[in-house]
Formats: sequence, C-alpha cells, structure tokens
Amino acid sequence: MVFIDEIHALSPKIQEQLYGVMEDFICTLEDKNLQQQIQVRLPKFTLIGATTHTGELNAPLLSRFQYKGHLMPYTTLELTNMVMSAGKRIYDLNVPLDVAERIAKLSRRTARVCYNLLRSYVDVVEAEYKHKITSDLLTMDLLYKTLKLEQIDPILGLDIASRKYLVTMLRESAPLGCRSLANMINEQESTLTDMIEPFLTSEINLEFRDSEGKTKCMTGPLSKVTKKGRVATQSAYTYLKLCKQLQNNQGWFHNESLVV
Repeated sequence: MVFIDEIHALSPKIQEQLYGVMEDFICTLEDKNLQQQIQVRLPKFTLIGATTHTGELNAPLLSRFQYKGHLMPYTTLELTNMVMSAGKRIYDLNVPLDVAERIAKLSRRTARVCYNLLRSYVDVVEAEYKHKITSDLLTMDLLYKTLKLEQIDPILGLDIASRKYLVTMLRESAPLGCRSLANMINEQESTLTDMIEPFLTSEINLEFRDSEGKTKCMTGPLSKVTKKGRVATQSAYTYLKLCKQLQNNQGWFHNESLVV
C-alpha cells in the first residue's frame, strides 16, 4: 500500500507517469545518461492519494481512483471523547466533562487544534502548581487563563489573525479581494485561503445571550466569498461585538483593536 499526500502538488509529468503505474504496474525510468528508457515491473499495490485541492488534478488521474472519499469534520461529541481519552492516555489525568466539552467546542472541528489546546491547558495547570497535578486541579478558570495566554476567544476559538481578518472586512464595508485583504492584515494569501477562511466560511453556530439574558443562536458563515470579493456577515458583526464586551468587561484581547 502506497500513500501520496497532497497529490495536487505533483507535476503534470509525474501525474502522467502514475497512469501506467496504477493500471499496468510498470514504472518507466528516464535518465539523460541512458540510451533508452528502462521499464521496471512493480508488484501490485494500492495507491491512496490525499488532497485538499481536487480541482487541480487532471481528469485522467482523478478518474483512476475508483473510490473518492470525502472527510467530514469531527462533531463536538467526538472531539470531547478525544480530549478525555488523550488526557488519560498522555497525561494520566481525568479531564472533567465540562472542560473537555469546552475544549472541543473551541477546536473549530479540527482534531489537531483540539490536542494543541489540551497540551497548552495542561502546561498552564502545571505552571500554576509546584507539585504533581491531579485531575481535580483541571478547572474551567485555568482553561480561560490558557485561552487568554493563547489569544483565543472563549466564544468560537478564533485566534488573533482571524479576528483581524473580520475586523478589516467590517471596517472597509466593501468586498475585498484576497490579495488586498492579505496585505491589509500582513498575512500571506495562502494563510488566508488555507488557514483562516476554511472555518470562517463554513456553517458556524454562534450562541450568545442578548440584553435580556435569553440564549440566542445564529447559524451561518462569518465570511462569504462572492464574485466581487470577501464580505463579512451579520454573524461576524455579532461575534466581534461579543469580543468587544469581553475586552471591556473582563480584560480579554489585550492591545487588540476591535472597533468596527
């Protein structure tokens, strides 16, 4: 079994060479020092490719993969179980259910973000106490302290780059192109398209309390990519309003400009 990660990065020539390898199990070797090509017969194997840019593959190569699977984001329940399992397996700690659920909700439906946040959380707890930490020391207050240190909000789990992205769009109040927006927040275009936008343009459940104390929920992306450019949604405005309240009342997001 052979794995190829991010096969869209392969050159067209290599993609063409894969056709024969996948169908006939024959690899053609070329070298300027050879008078003729050498064909090497390979034992049968299974080729598994992974890419986040399916459209960049040419049709002949893509059609040779009989099964084309699509990975779905993790659910909050799955991530919660992963946090509790990792806490026991890696740190020999029983992570409280409420803390595990909170970490899962702030992980943007991504396992690696979930594990990184758990690792940072345990580091903060260890720094708080001189003796060996136990499960009863894993409190929600220390989780919020971790989030403050990591500059991650306790609402959706967004970092400072994502907030700058949203603040800039709302201040401009006009569609922005990828290059212009990247320059305005001092980030690479690839950072926007590969790191920031995938979550912001997905279906997000934003839960909050209104002025009367009632729980409300807004569902939808915080950013939309239109023909004219990127535009922020009403959910983005509500999210930044909640962040501003945290900044004014509880000291979150130190030195960040959240005025829109």
